[in-house]
Amino acid sequence: MEDVLVSLKKDRRILSYVPDKMNIRNQADRRGATIVGAREGNMQSFIKSIHRGLRYEFTVDVNLYYRNEDGIKKKVIVKSKDVSETGMAIIVEDDKVLNEIADMKEAIVKFRVPPGMMPEGNEMRIKQKVLIVRKIQMEDGSTVLGLQFSVPIEI
Repeated sequence: MEDVLVSLKKDRRILSYVPDKMNIRNQADRRGATIVGAREGNMQSFIKSIHRGLRYEFTVDVNLYYRNEDGIKKKVIVKSKDVSETGMAIIVEDDKVLNEIADMKEAIVKFRVPPGMMPEGNEMRIKQKVLIVRKIQMEDGSTVLGLQFSVPIEI
C-alpha cells in the first residue's frame, strides 16, 4: 500500500482574493460560478462553488473521441495536465490532431482517476462530453486545451 497526497494546482496570483485598484477582479471563481445559488447568499452553494474550482494536478492517459471535418469518428490518446470537478486541461503535442480539433466544439473524453489524485470518492472511470473552452500555446511547442465537462463530477 502506497500513500498518495493530493496535489492542488497553485493560484498564479500571489494574493488571489485581494481587491485591485481598478476593481477588475472579483471574489468568485469562474469554474464554480455556474452553480445555482452560489451568489445568492446560499452558503452551501457558495462552498460547493469554491470546491468545484479546485484543480488537481495529475497526469493520466485520456482517450479523446471526436469527429473530423468529414464526420469520421476519431480517437487520440492525450495526457491530462490537471482536472477539476467542472473540467480538465489536456496536452496535445500532435499538430495534425490539433488542426483537426481546432474548430470542433464538442468531444468525448474517457479516463480513469487513480486513487489519491482527487478527494476521496472520486476514484472512478469518467466518460464525459466536453466543450473546448480554451487553447494555450506553451513555450515547448505543445498546446494545452481547456475542456469543460457537460456535467460536473460530483464528490
